[in-house]
Amino acid sequence: MDATQMDHAGSGQTLYPTLVTKRHLKAVNEKLDQQLSTSSSGAYSEAALKALFSSVVTEHSATLSFAAKAIESSTSQCHQASLAVDSSTKVCKEATAKVDKIVSEAHLFLDSLQAAATKNAQTVNALVESLQRSLQSKRSNLEVARQAIEAVNETLHANVNDRLNQLKAELVNYKLCTATAEVNDLKSEREVIRSSAADVHSILLPLITIRRHLADKLRPTLDILSRIEGFPVNCVQPKQGGEKMTTQPPSGTKPSTEPKGNEASVSNKDKKMKKIGEDDTDNEDDVYAENPKNPFQKVKPSEKEIKENYKKQKAELEQKQKEAELLEKKKSMFPIWTIDSLQRCAIDEPIILWLEPVMSFGIENSKDAQFHMPITRKTFIFHCFNLTAAIPSPDPKVDRDILEFYLEFAQPQYLTWSSKKITTLKFLKPYSAGKFINFKFKVTRGTEGSVHNITFADLPNLNPHDWILLNNIHLSNPQEYQPIIDHVKRILVYYIHEAAKIDQEIASAIHKRTTIKTMGRAGNVNTMVKGKIDSKYQTVMFIRGEGQKCLFALVDKYLFSTSCLEHILEIIQRCDQNSAAEKKSLIC
Repeated sequence: MDATQMDHAGSGQTLYPTLVTKRHLKAVNEKLDQQLSTSSSGAYSEAALKALFSSVVTEHSATLSFAAKAIESSTSQCHQASLAVDSSTKVCKEATAKVDKIVSEAHLFLDSLQAAATKNAQTVNALVESLQRSLQSKRSNLEVARQAIEAVNETLHANVNDRLNQLKAELVNYKLCTATAEVNDLKSEREVIRSSAADVHSILLPLITIRRHLADKLRPTLDILSRIEGFPVNCVQPKQGGEKMTTQPPSGTKPSTEPKGNEASVSNKDKKMKKIGEDDTDNEDDVYAENPKNPFQKVKPSEKEIKENYKKQKAELEQKQKEAELLEKKKSMFPIWTIDSLQRCAIDEPIILWLEPVMSFGIENSKDAQFHMPITRKTFIFHCFNLTAAIPSPDPKVDRDILEFYLEFAQPQYLTWSSKKITTLKFLKPYSAGKFINFKFKVTRGTEGSVHNITFADLPNLNPHDWILLNNIHLSNPQEYQPIIDHVKRILVYYIHEAAKIDQEIASAIHKRTTIKTMGRAGNVNTMVKGKIDSKYQTVMFIRGEGQKCLFALVDKYLFSTSCLEHILEIIQRCDQNSAAEKKSLIC
Protein backbone atom coordinates (compact mmCIF):
# COMPACT_ATOMS: atom_id res chain seq x y z
CA MET A 1 0.00 0.00 0.00
CA ASP A 2 1.18 3.56 -0.49
CA ALA A 3 1.52 6.10 2.29
CA THR A 4 -1.94 7.52 1.88
CA GLN A 5 -3.50 4.10 2.29
CA MET A 6 -1.40 3.43 5.30
CA ASP A 7 -2.40 6.70 6.89
CA HIS A 8 -5.96 5.85 6.42
CA ALA A 9 -5.38 2.39 7.91
CA GLY A 10 -3.69 3.85 11.06
CA SER A 11 -6.51 6.26 11.65
CA GLY A 12 -9.02 3.38 11.86
CA GLN A 13 -10.92 4.16 8.61
CA THR A 14 -12.28 1.30 6.56
CA LEU A 15 -9.93 0.40 3.74
CA TYR A 16 -11.38 -1.04 0.60
CA PRO A 17 -9.16 -3.59 -1.03
CA THR A 18 -7.74 -2.57 -4.33
CA LEU A 19 -6.13 -4.61 -7.02
CA VAL A 20 -2.25 -4.83 -6.47
CA THR A 21 -0.17 -4.67 -9.58
CA LYS A 22 3.56 -4.73 -10.30
CA ARG A 23 3.57 -1.03 -10.49
CA HIS A 24 2.18 -0.85 -6.93
CA LEU A 25 4.85 -3.23 -5.66
CA LYS A 26 7.59 -1.29 -7.36
CA ALA A 27 6.32 1.90 -5.80
CA VAL A 28 6.28 0.25 -2.34
CA ASN A 29 9.86 -0.98 -2.74
CA GLU A 30 11.02 2.43 -3.81
CA LYS A 31 9.40 4.03 -0.77
CA LEU A 32 10.94 1.47 1.52
CA ASP A 33 14.35 2.02 0.10
CA GLN A 34 13.89 5.73 0.52
CA GLN A 35 12.83 5.42 4.10
CA LEU A 36 15.69 3.12 4.86
CA SER A 37 18.13 5.47 3.32
CA THR A 38 16.72 8.45 5.15
CA SER A 39 16.23 6.76 8.46
CA SER A 40 18.26 8.30 11.39
CA SER A 41 18.67 5.09 13.33
CA GLY A 42 20.11 3.41 10.38
CA ALA A 43 18.08 0.23 10.71
CA TYR A 44 14.54 -0.99 11.59
CA SER A 45 13.77 -3.35 14.19
CA GLU A 46 12.97 -6.83 13.27
CA ALA A 47 9.56 -6.60 14.84
CA ALA A 48 8.66 -3.53 12.91
CA LEU A 49 9.72 -5.13 9.74
CA LYS A 50 7.82 -8.26 10.48
CA ALA A 51 4.79 -6.29 11.37
CA LEU A 52 5.19 -4.33 8.26
CA PHE A 53 5.59 -7.39 6.10
CA SER A 54 2.81 -9.22 7.79
CA SER A 55 0.46 -6.28 7.20
CA VAL A 56 1.60 -6.19 3.67
CA VAL A 57 1.05 -9.91 3.26
CA THR A 58 -2.32 -9.66 4.93
CA GLU A 59 -3.30 -6.82 2.76
CA HIS A 60 -2.02 -8.68 -0.23
CA SER A 61 -3.91 -11.82 0.77
CA ALA A 62 -7.06 -9.81 1.26
CA THR A 63 -6.49 -8.22 -2.07
CA LEU A 64 -5.87 -11.59 -3.65
CA SER A 65 -8.95 -13.09 -2.05
CA PHE A 66 -10.99 -10.13 -3.17
CA ALA A 67 -9.45 -10.42 -6.60
CA ALA A 68 -10.23 -14.14 -6.60
CA LYS A 69 -13.79 -13.43 -5.64
CA ALA A 70 -13.94 -10.76 -8.30
CA ILE A 71 -12.43 -13.19 -10.78
CA GLU A 72 -14.88 -15.89 -9.73
CA SER A 73 -17.71 -13.42 -10.02
CA SER A 74 -16.35 -12.29 -13.36
CA THR A 75 -15.87 -15.91 -14.37
CA SER A 76 -19.43 -16.73 -13.40
CA GLN A 77 -20.58 -13.67 -15.26
CA CYS A 78 -18.41 -14.70 -18.20
CA HIS A 79 -19.86 -18.20 -17.94
CA GLN A 80 -23.36 -16.78 -17.85
CA ALA A 81 -22.40 -14.47 -20.69
CA SER A 82 -20.93 -17.46 -22.50
CA LEU A 83 -24.14 -19.38 -21.92
CA ALA A 84 -26.10 -16.35 -23.14
CA VAL A 85 -23.75 -16.05 -26.07
CA ASP A 86 -24.17 -19.77 -26.76
CA SER A 87 -27.92 -19.50 -26.57
CA SER A 88 -27.77 -16.33 -28.65
CA THR A 89 -25.45 -18.08 -31.07
CA LYS A 90 -27.87 -21.00 -31.24
CA VAL A 91 -30.75 -18.62 -31.82
CA CYS A 92 -28.65 -16.77 -34.36
CA LYS A 93 -27.80 -20.05 -36.07
CA GLU A 94 -31.44 -21.03 -36.11
CA ALA A 95 -32.35 -17.55 -37.37
CA THR A 96 -29.52 -17.79 -39.88
CA ALA A 97 -30.84 -21.18 -41.03
CA LYS A 98 -34.32 -19.79 -41.30
CA VAL A 99 -32.99 -16.73 -43.11
CA ASP A 100 -30.96 -19.00 -45.40
CA LYS A 101 -34.08 -21.06 -46.03
CA ILE A 102 -36.13 -17.91 -46.65
CA VAL A 103 -33.38 -16.53 -48.88
CA SER A 104 -33.22 -19.79 -50.83
CA GLU A 105 -36.98 -19.85 -51.13
CA ALA A 106 -36.87 -16.18 -52.14
CA HIS A 107 -34.22 -17.04 -54.73
CA LEU A 108 -36.38 -19.88 -56.02
CA PHE A 109 -39.44 -17.61 -56.08
CA LEU A 110 -37.47 -14.88 -57.80
CA ASP A 111 -36.11 -17.39 -60.31
CA SER A 112 -39.61 -18.72 -61.02
CA LEU A 113 -40.94 -15.16 -61.09
CA GLN A 114 -38.21 -14.15 -63.49
CA ALA A 115 -38.93 -17.19 -65.67
CA ALA A 116 -42.66 -16.39 -65.62
CA ALA A 117 -41.93 -12.73 -66.31
CA THR A 118 -39.68 -13.73 -69.20
CA LYS A 119 -42.35 -16.06 -70.56
CA ASN A 120 -45.05 -13.45 -70.09
CA ALA A 121 -42.84 -10.85 -71.73
CA GLN A 122 -42.34 -13.16 -74.70
CA THR A 123 -46.09 -13.84 -74.88
CA VAL A 124 -46.91 -10.15 -74.55
CA ASN A 125 -44.32 -9.26 -77.16
CA ALA A 126 -45.77 -11.87 -79.51
CA LEU A 127 -49.30 -10.60 -78.86
CA VAL A 128 -48.17 -7.02 -79.33
CA GLU A 129 -46.47 -7.92 -82.59
CA SER A 130 -49.54 -9.86 -83.74
CA LEU A 131 -51.83 -7.01 -82.68
CA GLN A 132 -49.54 -4.55 -84.38
CA ARG A 133 -49.62 -6.57 -87.60
CA SER A 134 -53.41 -6.93 -87.33
CA LEU A 135 -53.84 -3.23 -86.64
CA GLN A 136 -51.49 -2.45 -89.49
CA SER A 137 -53.55 -4.61 -91.86
CA LYS A 138 -56.79 -3.12 -90.53
CA ARG A 139 -55.30 0.32 -90.87
CA SER A 140 -54.35 -0.41 -94.46
CA ASN A 141 -57.85 -1.81 -95.07
CA LEU A 142 -59.41 1.24 -93.46
CA GLU A 143 -57.18 3.44 -95.55
CA VAL A 144 -58.28 1.62 -98.68
CA ALA A 145 -61.91 1.84 -97.55
CA ARG A 146 -61.48 5.52 -96.78
CA GLN A 147 -60.01 6.13 -100.21
CA ALA A 148 -62.84 4.13 -101.79
CA ILE A 149 -65.42 6.07 -99.78
CA GLU A 150 -63.76 9.33 -100.79
CA ALA A 151 -63.81 8.23 -104.42
CA VAL A 152 -67.45 7.19 -104.15
CA ASN A 153 -68.23 10.44 -102.35
CA GLU A 154 -66.50 12.43 -105.06
CA THR A 155 -68.35 10.46 -107.71
CA LEU A 156 -71.61 11.00 -105.83
CA HIS A 157 -70.93 14.72 -105.53
CA ALA A 158 -70.08 14.85 -109.21
CA ASN A 159 -73.24 12.94 -110.11
CA VAL A 160 -75.32 15.14 -107.82
CA ASN A 161 -73.77 18.26 -109.30
CA ASP A 162 -74.33 16.95 -112.82
CA ARG A 163 -77.90 16.05 -111.95
CA LEU A 164 -78.44 19.47 -110.39
CA ASN A 165 -77.03 21.09 -113.50
CA GLN A 166 -79.30 18.94 -115.64
CA LEU A 167 -82.28 19.82 -113.46
CA LYS A 168 -81.37 23.48 -113.68
CA ALA A 169 -81.06 23.22 -117.45
CA GLU A 170 -84.34 21.31 -117.65
CA LEU A 171 -85.99 23.89 -115.40
CA VAL A 172 -84.68 26.69 -117.60
CA ASN A 173 -85.86 24.83 -120.70
CA TYR A 174 -89.23 24.17 -119.09
CA LYS A 175 -89.62 27.81 -118.11
CA LEU A 176 -88.49 28.85 -121.58
CA CYS A 177 -90.93 26.43 -123.22
CA THR A 178 -93.72 27.59 -120.92
CA ALA A 179 -92.93 31.23 -121.60
CA THR A 180 -92.68 30.52 -125.33
CA ALA A 181 -96.03 28.72 -125.29
CA GLU A 182 -97.63 31.57 -123.37
CA VAL A 183 -96.12 34.10 -125.76
CA ASN A 184 -97.36 32.08 -128.72
CA ASP A 185 -100.82 31.89 -127.18
CA LEU A 186 -100.81 35.62 -126.56
CA LYS A 187 -99.62 36.25 -130.09
CA SER A 188 -102.36 34.01 -131.42
CA GLU A 189 -104.94 35.86 -129.35
CA ARG A 190 -103.47 39.14 -130.52
CA GLU A 191 -103.71 38.06 -134.14
CA VAL A 192 -107.31 37.01 -133.62
CA ILE A 193 -108.11 40.35 -131.97
CA ARG A 194 -106.30 42.24 -134.71
CA SER A 195 -108.24 40.32 -137.31
CA SER A 196 -111.47 41.14 -135.47
CA ALA A 197 -110.45 44.79 -135.26
CA ALA A 198 -109.71 44.79 -138.98
CA ASP A 199 -113.13 43.23 -139.61
CA VAL A 200 -114.78 45.93 -137.48
CA HIS A 201 -112.83 48.61 -139.32
CA SER A 202 -113.83 47.21 -142.67
CA ILE A 203 -117.50 47.10 -141.57
CA LEU A 204 -117.54 50.56 -140.01
CA LEU A 205 -115.83 52.31 -142.92
CA PRO A 206 -118.75 51.86 -145.39
CA LEU A 207 -121.22 52.86 -142.68
CA ILE A 208 -119.32 56.04 -141.95
CA THR A 209 -119.03 56.80 -145.64
CA ILE A 210 -122.79 56.24 -146.16
CA ARG A 211 -123.59 58.40 -143.14
CA ARG A 212 -121.46 61.23 -144.41
CA HIS A 213 -122.92 60.89 -147.91
CA LEU A 214 -126.50 60.97 -146.57
CA ALA A 215 -125.67 63.96 -144.40
CA ASP A 216 -124.31 65.79 -147.42
CA LYS A 217 -127.38 64.93 -149.50
CA LEU A 218 -129.94 65.76 -146.82
CA ARG A 219 -128.37 68.97 -145.56
CA PRO A 220 -129.76 71.26 -148.38
CA THR A 221 -133.23 69.74 -148.00
CA LEU A 222 -133.19 70.27 -144.27
CA ASP A 223 -132.03 73.85 -144.74
CA ILE A 224 -134.89 74.53 -147.16
CA LEU A 225 -137.43 72.99 -144.78
CA SER A 226 -136.01 75.05 -141.96
CA ARG A 227 -136.40 78.29 -143.91
CA ILE A 228 -139.91 77.43 -145.16
CA GLU A 229 -141.57 76.02 -142.06
CA GLY A 230 -139.35 77.63 -139.40
CA PHE A 231 -138.59 74.52 -137.32
CA PRO A 232 -135.05 73.93 -136.12
CA VAL A 233 -133.03 71.09 -137.59
CA ASN A 234 -130.20 69.47 -135.63
CA CYS A 235 -127.48 68.51 -138.03
CA VAL A 236 -125.07 66.00 -136.60
CA GLN A 237 -121.55 66.34 -137.92
CA PRO A 238 -119.21 63.44 -137.22
CA LYS A 239 -115.75 64.40 -136.10
CA GLN A 240 -112.40 62.77 -136.55
CA GLY A 241 -111.09 60.41 -133.89
CA GLY A 242 -114.42 59.60 -132.28
CA GLU A 243 -115.05 63.05 -130.74
CA LYS A 244 -118.50 64.02 -129.52
CA MET A 245 -120.98 64.90 -132.20
CA THR A 246 -121.62 68.66 -132.56
CA THR A 247 -125.06 70.06 -133.18
CA GLN A 248 -125.13 72.63 -135.94
CA PRO A 249 -127.68 75.42 -135.34
CA PRO A 250 -129.94 76.37 -138.19
CA SER A 251 -128.71 79.21 -140.30
CA GLY A 252 -130.39 81.39 -142.76
CA THR A 253 -127.96 80.61 -145.44
CA LYS A 254 -126.90 77.34 -146.90
CA PRO A 255 -124.03 76.00 -144.92
CA SER A 256 -120.87 75.90 -146.85
CA THR A 257 -119.11 73.67 -144.35
CA GLU A 258 -118.05 70.44 -145.97
CA PRO A 259 -116.24 67.60 -144.31
CA LYS A 260 -112.56 67.98 -144.80
CA GLY A 261 -110.96 65.51 -147.10
CA ASN A 262 -108.01 64.88 -144.79
CA GLU A 263 -110.23 63.88 -141.85
CA ALA A 264 -111.49 60.34 -141.20
CA SER A 265 -114.17 59.55 -138.67
CA VAL A 266 -113.52 56.78 -136.20
CA SER A 267 -115.64 56.05 -133.15
CA ASN A 268 -114.37 55.42 -129.64
CA LYS A 269 -115.13 51.75 -130.10
CA ASP A 270 -112.88 51.68 -133.16
CA LYS A 271 -110.10 53.31 -131.18
CA LYS A 272 -110.43 50.71 -128.43
CA MET A 273 -110.35 47.88 -130.96
CA LYS A 274 -107.27 49.39 -132.48
CA LYS A 275 -105.49 49.62 -129.14
CA ILE A 276 -106.30 45.98 -128.32
CA GLY A 277 -105.24 44.64 -131.70
CA GLU A 278 -102.05 46.60 -132.20
CA ASP A 279 -98.63 45.09 -131.52
CA ASP A 280 -96.37 46.95 -129.11
CA THR A 281 -93.33 45.86 -131.07
CA ASP A 282 -94.85 46.84 -134.41
CA ASN A 283 -94.33 50.43 -135.45
CA GLU A 284 -96.96 50.25 -138.19
CA ASP A 285 -99.94 52.55 -137.73
CA ASP A 286 -103.36 50.95 -138.18
CA VAL A 287 -105.37 54.18 -137.92
CA TYR A 288 -106.65 56.12 -140.83
CA ALA A 289 -104.10 58.19 -142.65
CA GLU A 290 -104.54 61.84 -143.29
CA ASN A 291 -105.01 61.23 -146.95
CA PRO A 292 -108.49 61.71 -148.43
CA LYS A 293 -107.81 59.40 -151.33
CA ASN A 294 -106.31 56.57 -149.23
CA PRO A 295 -107.82 56.39 -145.72
CA PHE A 296 -105.45 53.52 -144.66
CA GLN A 297 -101.66 53.43 -144.64
CA LYS A 298 -101.47 49.59 -144.97
CA VAL A 299 -103.47 47.53 -147.38
CA LYS A 300 -106.21 45.60 -145.59
CA PRO A 301 -106.87 41.97 -146.54
CA SER A 302 -110.13 41.00 -148.08
CA GLU A 303 -113.02 39.71 -146.03
CA LYS A 304 -112.53 36.19 -147.33
CA GLU A 305 -108.84 36.14 -146.39
CA ILE A 306 -109.68 37.51 -142.96
CA LYS A 307 -112.23 34.76 -142.37
CA GLU A 308 -109.82 32.09 -143.58
CA ASN A 309 -107.04 33.38 -141.34
CA TYR A 310 -109.41 33.55 -138.42
CA LYS A 311 -110.58 29.97 -138.98
CA LYS A 312 -107.00 28.79 -139.35
CA GLN A 313 -105.85 30.50 -136.18
CA LYS A 314 -108.88 29.25 -134.31
CA ALA A 315 -108.18 25.69 -135.48
CA GLU A 316 -104.54 25.99 -134.41
CA LEU A 317 -105.57 27.26 -131.00
CA GLU A 318 -108.07 24.44 -130.59
CA GLN A 319 -105.43 21.91 -131.65
CA LYS A 320 -102.91 23.31 -129.17
CA GLN A 321 -105.53 23.29 -126.44
CA LYS A 322 -106.41 19.67 -127.23
CA GLU A 323 -102.74 18.69 -127.19
CA ALA A 324 -102.23 20.43 -123.85
CA GLU A 325 -105.29 18.71 -122.37
CA LEU A 326 -104.14 15.37 -123.78
CA LEU A 327 -100.69 15.86 -122.25
CA GLU A 328 -102.20 16.66 -118.85
CA LYS A 329 -104.38 13.56 -119.06
CA LYS A 330 -101.37 11.45 -119.98
CA LYS A 331 -99.45 12.90 -117.05
CA SER A 332 -102.27 11.94 -114.71
CA MET A 333 -102.47 8.42 -116.16
CA PHE A 334 -98.71 7.88 -116.37
CA PRO A 335 -97.05 9.46 -113.30
CA ILE A 336 -93.28 9.60 -113.15
CA TRP A 337 -91.69 6.48 -111.68
CA THR A 338 -89.60 6.67 -108.53
CA ILE A 339 -88.03 4.14 -106.18
CA ASP A 340 -90.60 5.08 -103.51
CA SER A 341 -93.57 4.56 -105.83
CA LEU A 342 -92.22 1.22 -107.05
CA GLN A 343 -91.59 -0.01 -103.51
CA ARG A 344 -95.03 1.22 -102.44
CA CYS A 345 -96.66 -0.76 -105.28
CA ALA A 346 -94.64 -3.88 -104.50
CA ILE A 347 -94.76 -3.81 -100.67
CA ASP A 348 -97.42 -1.45 -99.34
CA GLU A 349 -100.07 -2.31 -101.95
CA PRO A 350 -99.45 -5.97 -102.86
CA ILE A 351 -103.01 -6.64 -104.03
CA ILE A 352 -102.66 -4.30 -107.02
CA LEU A 353 -102.81 -6.37 -110.20
CA TRP A 354 -99.91 -6.69 -112.58
CA LEU A 355 -102.16 -5.72 -115.46
CA GLU A 356 -105.13 -3.41 -115.40
CA PRO A 357 -107.05 -1.40 -117.99
CA VAL A 358 -105.09 1.73 -118.87
CA MET A 359 -106.70 4.35 -121.08
CA SER A 360 -104.80 5.12 -124.27
CA PHE A 361 -105.53 8.55 -125.68
CA GLY A 362 -105.80 9.17 -129.38
CA ILE A 363 -106.77 5.60 -130.33
CA GLU A 364 -108.28 5.49 -133.78
CA ASN A 365 -109.62 2.65 -135.88
CA SER A 366 -106.91 2.96 -138.53
CA LYS A 367 -103.98 1.03 -139.87
CA ASP A 368 -101.66 3.08 -137.65
CA ALA A 369 -103.27 1.84 -134.42
CA GLN A 370 -101.49 -1.02 -132.67
CA PHE A 371 -102.58 -3.69 -130.25
CA HIS A 372 -103.20 -2.14 -126.84
CA MET A 373 -101.67 -4.08 -123.95
CA PRO A 374 -102.83 -2.93 -120.50
CA ILE A 375 -99.87 -2.46 -118.21
CA THR A 376 -98.96 -0.99 -114.85
CA ARG A 377 -95.71 0.02 -113.22
CA LYS A 378 -95.84 -3.00 -110.98
CA THR A 379 -95.24 -5.22 -113.99
CA PHE A 380 -91.59 -4.20 -113.97
CA ILE A 381 -90.89 -5.02 -110.32
CA PHE A 382 -89.86 -8.62 -110.76
CA HIS A 383 -86.84 -10.78 -111.39
CA CYS A 384 -86.58 -10.26 -115.14
CA PHE A 385 -84.29 -7.29 -114.60
CA ASN A 386 -81.59 -9.42 -112.99
CA LEU A 387 -80.42 -10.67 -116.37
CA THR A 388 -78.23 -8.96 -118.89
CA ALA A 389 -75.81 -10.27 -121.44
CA ALA A 390 -73.04 -12.51 -120.02
CA ILE A 391 -74.29 -12.15 -116.42
CA PRO A 392 -75.58 -15.26 -114.59
CA SER A 393 -78.95 -15.36 -112.89
CA PRO A 394 -80.05 -14.55 -110.27
CA ASP A 395 -78.01 -11.55 -109.19
CA PRO A 396 -79.74 -9.02 -106.87
CA LYS A 397 -77.05 -6.42 -107.50
CA VAL A 398 -77.71 -6.45 -111.25
CA ASP A 399 -81.44 -6.30 -110.51
CA ARG A 400 -80.90 -3.15 -108.46
CA ASP A 401 -78.46 -1.62 -110.96
CA ILE A 402 -80.77 -2.10 -113.95
CA LEU A 403 -83.76 -0.74 -112.05
CA GLU A 404 -81.73 2.32 -111.06
CA PHE A 405 -80.61 2.63 -114.70
CA TYR A 406 -84.25 2.69 -115.85
CA LEU A 407 -85.28 5.17 -113.17
CA GLU A 408 -82.40 7.55 -113.83
CA PHE A 409 -82.26 7.67 -117.62
CA ALA A 410 -85.85 6.90 -118.70
CA GLN A 411 -88.14 9.61 -120.02
CA PRO A 412 -91.59 10.08 -118.46
CA GLN A 413 -94.03 7.46 -119.65
CA TYR A 414 -96.53 10.01 -120.96
CA LEU A 415 -93.87 11.13 -123.47
CA THR A 416 -92.98 7.64 -124.75
CA TRP A 417 -96.26 5.69 -124.63
CA SER A 418 -98.10 5.70 -127.94
CA SER A 419 -100.97 3.84 -129.50
CA LYS A 420 -99.51 4.30 -132.99
CA LYS A 421 -97.22 1.77 -134.59
CA ILE A 422 -93.53 2.26 -135.20
CA THR A 423 -92.97 2.45 -138.97
CA THR A 424 -89.24 3.14 -139.22
CA LEU A 425 -86.35 2.91 -136.80
CA LYS A 426 -82.87 4.40 -137.00
CA PHE A 427 -80.12 3.25 -134.67
CA LEU A 428 -77.99 6.12 -133.35
CA LYS A 429 -74.61 6.05 -131.66
CA PRO A 430 -74.54 4.36 -128.22
CA TYR A 431 -73.24 6.25 -125.20
CA SER A 432 -72.27 5.46 -121.62
CA ALA A 433 -75.01 5.85 -119.00
CA GLY A 434 -73.85 4.95 -115.51
CA LYS A 435 -72.84 1.30 -115.35
CA PHE A 436 -74.44 0.41 -118.68
CA ILE A 437 -74.30 1.34 -122.35
CA ASN A 438 -77.44 3.16 -123.45
CA PHE A 439 -78.66 2.88 -127.04
CA LYS A 440 -80.50 5.73 -128.69
CA PHE A 441 -83.14 5.23 -131.40
CA LYS A 442 -84.94 7.59 -133.73
CA VAL A 443 -88.39 6.22 -134.59
CA THR A 444 -91.28 7.43 -136.71
CA ARG A 445 -94.88 6.55 -135.92
CA GLY A 446 -97.96 6.36 -138.12
CA THR A 447 -98.49 7.50 -141.67
CA GLU A 448 -97.96 11.14 -140.74
CA GLY A 449 -94.36 10.25 -139.80
CA SER A 450 -94.13 11.85 -136.36
CA VAL A 451 -90.53 11.58 -135.14
CA HIS A 452 -89.66 10.49 -131.60
CA ASN A 453 -86.34 9.88 -129.84
CA ILE A 454 -86.21 6.98 -127.41
CA THR A 455 -83.42 5.17 -125.60
CA PHE A 456 -82.79 1.75 -124.16
CA ALA A 457 -83.82 3.07 -120.74
CA ASP A 458 -87.30 3.92 -122.12
CA LEU A 459 -88.19 0.27 -122.82
CA PRO A 460 -90.29 -0.17 -119.63
CA ASN A 461 -92.27 2.96 -120.54
CA LEU A 462 -93.15 1.88 -124.09
CA ASN A 463 -96.24 0.11 -125.29
CA PRO A 464 -95.38 -3.62 -125.02
CA HIS A 465 -96.34 -3.99 -128.66
CA ASP A 466 -93.41 -1.68 -129.44
CA TRP A 467 -91.09 -4.33 -127.97
CA ILE A 468 -92.31 -6.83 -130.54
CA LEU A 469 -91.83 -4.35 -133.39
CA LEU A 470 -88.37 -3.37 -132.13
CA ASN A 471 -87.41 -7.02 -131.87
CA ASN A 472 -88.66 -7.79 -135.40
CA ILE A 473 -86.89 -4.75 -136.86
CA HIS A 474 -83.59 -5.63 -135.19
CA LEU A 475 -83.86 -9.24 -136.35
CA SER A 476 -83.03 -7.97 -139.84
CA ASN A 477 -79.41 -7.68 -138.65
CA PRO A 478 -79.09 -10.02 -135.64
CA GLN A 479 -75.29 -9.99 -135.54
CA GLU A 480 -75.01 -6.24 -135.08
CA TYR A 481 -78.01 -5.83 -132.77
CA GLN A 482 -77.66 -9.04 -130.75
CA PRO A 483 -77.37 -7.31 -127.29
CA ILE A 484 -80.49 -5.24 -128.04
CA ILE A 485 -82.40 -8.31 -129.22
CA ASP A 486 -81.41 -10.27 -126.10
CA HIS A 487 -82.57 -7.50 -123.80
CA VAL A 488 -85.89 -6.99 -125.60
CA LYS A 489 -86.50 -10.74 -125.67
CA ARG A 490 -85.87 -11.01 -121.95
CA ILE A 491 -88.36 -8.23 -121.27
CA LEU A 492 -90.95 -9.94 -123.48
CA VAL A 493 -90.39 -13.39 -121.99
CA TYR A 494 -90.60 -12.26 -118.39
CA TYR A 495 -93.46 -9.91 -119.12
CA ILE A 496 -95.45 -12.85 -120.51
CA HIS A 497 -94.30 -14.98 -117.58
CA GLU A 498 -95.66 -12.45 -115.10
CA ALA A 499 -98.77 -11.76 -117.16
CA ALA A 500 -99.61 -15.48 -117.10
CA LYS A 501 -100.24 -15.19 -113.35
CA ILE A 502 -102.92 -12.54 -113.74
CA ASP A 503 -105.87 -14.94 -113.30
CA GLN A 504 -104.54 -16.18 -109.96
CA GLU A 505 -104.00 -12.62 -108.76
CA ILE A 506 -107.44 -11.52 -109.89
CA ALA A 507 -108.98 -14.55 -108.19
CA SER A 508 -107.08 -13.71 -105.00
CA ALA A 509 -108.20 -10.08 -105.16
CA ILE A 510 -111.90 -10.92 -105.65
CA HIS A 511 -111.71 -13.91 -103.24
CA LYS A 512 -112.63 -16.53 -105.83
CA ARG A 513 -111.03 -19.76 -106.94
CA THR A 514 -110.04 -20.45 -110.50
CA THR A 515 -111.96 -23.44 -111.82
CA ILE A 516 -110.46 -23.59 -115.32
CA LYS A 517 -107.23 -25.57 -115.56
CA THR A 518 -105.22 -26.17 -118.67
CA MET A 519 -104.72 -29.81 -119.68
CA GLY A 520 -101.25 -29.26 -121.06
CA ARG A 521 -102.25 -29.84 -124.71
CA ALA A 522 -104.92 -28.52 -127.04
CA GLY A 523 -107.55 -30.29 -129.08
CA ASN A 524 -107.58 -30.82 -132.81
CA VAL A 525 -108.36 -27.44 -134.31
CA ASN A 526 -109.55 -28.98 -137.59
CA THR A 527 -112.32 -30.98 -135.89
CA MET A 528 -113.59 -28.16 -133.70
CA VAL A 529 -116.59 -25.94 -134.37
CA LYS A 530 -116.07 -22.18 -134.45
CA GLY A 531 -117.06 -20.67 -131.11
CA LYS A 532 -117.82 -24.06 -129.47
CA ILE A 533 -116.25 -24.41 -125.99
CA ASP A 534 -114.18 -27.57 -125.68
CA SER A 535 -115.05 -28.60 -122.11
CA LYS A 536 -112.17 -31.09 -121.96
CA TYR A 537 -109.33 -28.74 -122.88
CA GLN A 538 -111.14 -25.44 -122.14
CA THR A 539 -110.36 -23.96 -125.56
CA VAL A 540 -112.31 -22.23 -128.31
CA MET A 541 -111.55 -22.22 -132.02
CA PHE A 542 -111.80 -18.96 -133.94
CA ILE A 543 -110.79 -17.92 -137.45
CA ARG A 544 -108.62 -14.95 -138.25
CA GLY A 545 -109.22 -12.61 -141.15
CA GLU A 546 -106.84 -14.50 -143.43
CA GLY A 547 -108.69 -17.76 -142.78
CA GLN A 548 -106.22 -19.21 -140.28
CA LYS A 549 -107.79 -21.35 -137.54
CA CYS A 550 -106.54 -20.53 -134.04
CA LEU A 551 -107.22 -21.72 -130.50
CA PHE A 552 -108.16 -19.44 -127.63
CA ALA A 553 -107.36 -20.80 -124.15
CA LEU A 554 -110.00 -19.71 -121.66
CA VAL A 555 -107.43 -19.70 -118.87
CA ASP A 556 -105.68 -16.81 -120.65
CA LYS A 557 -108.77 -14.63 -121.12
CA TYR A 558 -107.46 -12.00 -118.69
CA LEU A 559 -104.33 -11.50 -120.78
CA PHE A 560 -106.18 -10.06 -123.76
CA SER A 561 -107.28 -6.51 -124.36
CA THR A 562 -110.93 -5.59 -124.11
CA SER A 563 -111.44 -5.35 -127.88
CA CYS A 564 -109.92 -8.78 -128.60
CA LEU A 565 -111.72 -10.42 -125.68
CA GLU A 566 -115.07 -8.98 -126.75
CA HIS A 567 -114.55 -10.42 -130.23
CA ILE A 568 -113.97 -13.92 -128.78
CA LEU A 569 -116.92 -13.60 -126.38
CA GLU A 570 -119.17 -12.55 -129.24
CA ILE A 571 -118.17 -15.66 -131.22
CA ILE A 572 -118.89 -17.84 -128.18
CA GLN A 573 -122.28 -16.17 -127.58
CA ARG A 574 -123.32 -16.69 -131.21
CA CYS A 575 -122.54 -20.41 -131.10
CA ASP A 576 -125.79 -22.28 -130.32
CA GLN A 577 -123.91 -25.42 -129.22
CA ASN A 578 -122.74 -23.68 -126.04
CA SER A 579 -125.04 -24.03 -123.06
CA ALA A 580 -126.30 -21.04 -121.10
CA ALA A 581 -124.34 -22.20 -118.05
CA GLU A 582 -121.09 -22.28 -120.03
CA LYS A 583 -121.70 -18.80 -121.41
CA LYS A 584 -122.56 -17.46 -117.96
CA SER A 585 -119.51 -19.04 -116.31
CA LEU A 586 -117.27 -17.60 -119.00
CA ILE A 587 -118.62 -14.09 -118.48
CA CYS A 588 -118.21 -14.38 -114.72
